[in-house]
Order: sequence, then structure tokens, then C-alpha cells
Amino acid sequence: MDVVRRIHNDRSDLDEDTDPILEDSYKVGYEGPKKVPETRRCKYVIEPLIFLVFSAASSKPAIVAQFVQSSLQKNLTDNLTNNNDDQTEAAQFLLLVNVFHSIPTLITITLLGPWSDMIGRKPVMYIGLIGLILDTLIAVLIVVFDGNIYYLYVSKAISGCCGGVKGFLFGSFSYIADRSPIGDRAVRIVVAEGIMILISAIVSVCIGFWIDASGFVLPFTSILSIYVISLLYLIFVPESLIPPPQVNRLRVLIRFSHFRDSFKIFLIQGRKGILIKICCAAFFLNLLAFSGKLNVLFLYVMRPPLNWDPIDIGIYAAVSTIIIIGFRRRNVK
Repeated sequence: MDVVRRIHNDRSDLDEDTDPILEDSYKVGYEGPKKVPETRRCKYVIEPLIFLVFSAASSKPAIVAQFVQSSLQKNLTDNLTNNNDDQTEAAQFLLLVNVFHSIPTLITITLLGPWSDMIGRKPVMYIGLIGLILDTLIAVLIVVFDGNIYYLYVSKAISGCCGGVKGFLFGSFSYIADRSPIGDRAVRIVVAEGIMILISAIVSVCIGFWIDASGFVLPFTSILSIYVISLLYLIFVPESLIPPPQVNRLRVLIRFSHFRDSFKIFLIQGRKGILIKICCAAFFLNLLAFSGKLNVLFLYVMRPPLNWDPIDIGIYAAVSTIIIIGFRRRNVK
């Protein structure tokens, strides 16, 4: 009776509009998602998956930027007299590509974050990988059949609606947090981030030589193959959270309260509220400043007076990544 009375009191404190969605979740005997304890055999099972996915994702911006530049040049009758127009059109195109990807991603992650807390991490990673596969598949078809590059808007929108690589990484790091002891959690996450940065440096150099030697078909198809292999690998990864049978996964996903709760932090008063607002403003301003920065930078170095080729771009990206590793290592110490 004490358990029933306590559950009844907790339920009365909830808003009426949130009760119907998880109505079954507050019945007697309901238990939340259970974390699966980590074993030695499965301790580092997610890190290889992060390695695979990020090796493909980190190489794609440079490939897309150079492919867009090359495709737009084919549509101009005189590349010398129209070079500035070509660069402007390519920059505007890549900016819109980022917009078509970023806005759906923000909305999707707002939904998938609380959803993964209820039903597990693997569904979020599945959705992110499927979006990346569809995005890359459309790019491959454009390259192979010399299609219209404006279909990249569609591919990026699809990837954004699935969370993209950000959604996948969200699920991956949440997976690490679920299965790691509190004392090892920070180290595991830092190691995973270090792997991502190191991969980015290595892949940047390889992609430059690859594009210069074979064009765009092989790099795009290789990225697609890596995503497919990653999806197959994920099938054998054990789940870190086991959802209770009472939870309706679809109804939990479409809860409006996910959006409402995300903005509740801005209503916090006092010093804590001010710090939260400052941190959020810094995060979004940083995201706005650096979103699409690499694409525009690649376009700039490809034009006079630099006239960099894919190899030069790859070396530059690798060196800049190594510098970032140095700063991050210093901060970690």
C-alpha cells in the first residue's frame, strides 16, 4: 500500500498533458530502463564503431566541397572570366546544404535524446546510420550518373531528419556513459574523442591523394561501404539500456514535452540560470561561426592565388588537426 500511495502522489505532480503519453509507465510494478552491466568481453565494443563512422564522416566535407566546385565549373563556358561567380555560387550552395542539414538535425536530436533515455541507445544509432547511408547513396548516384548536384539538398535533409553523425555520436557517447563506471567515464569519453581527432588527421591526408588519383566515385562509394559495415556491426553490439515492456516506443518519441522540457532550462532564475544562458549562447554562437567553415575554406584555397589541389588541402587539414590534438592534450592534463 505504501508503494501504491507513493506512486499515486508522484503521478499527481505531473502535468496533465504528459500523463496520457506514458500512462502505462506509472502503473504499479513499473520500472525504468535498466542499465546493462559492462563485462570485460564487451568493454570496448563501441569504440571500433566510432572509429568506422567518424573515419567516413570526417572525410566527406572535403570531398563534397571539391565535388561541388568541380561540378559547377563544368556548367561554365569560361572558367577564367567567371571564376568569382563560380566561387560565389559554390559557397552559397554549400551554405544552403548546411542549412538543410542543421535545422532538421537540431529538431531530431531534441526528440531522440529523451527517447533514447527511455528505450535504449541502439535505436538512435540505427536511425543516424540509416540517414548517413541514404545521404551517401544519393551522392554516389549523383556522381556515377552525372546527376544534378541540387539533389544534395534532399540527401542532407534526409540525413538531418535522422540525426546525422551528431545523432549517432550522441547515442555512442551515451552508450559509453551507460556502460562505464563513474570513475572511468571521463577517461573513456576523452579517449573516444581523441580517436575521432586522430582519425580526422589521417583521413584528411589520404583523401587528398585519393581524389587526385581516382576522382570522386571511389571515395564516395568507400564512405557508403563503411556506413553499411558499421550498420552490420551495430547489430551485434549489446544494448546498454533495456526498456521496460510497458513503454510504447512510438508514443514516447512524439511527446511534445521533449521540446517543452528542453526549453525549461532557460526559465531557471538566479546565478545558475544566468550561467546556463551564457553557456547556451556561447555554444550556439560557436556553432553558427564554425558551421560550414571548412567548406568555404576549401573553396577559398582552391582559387588563386593559392590554387591548392586535393593533396594540399588534405595536408592542411591534417596539420590543423594535429595542432588541435596538442591543445586538447594540454587542456586534459
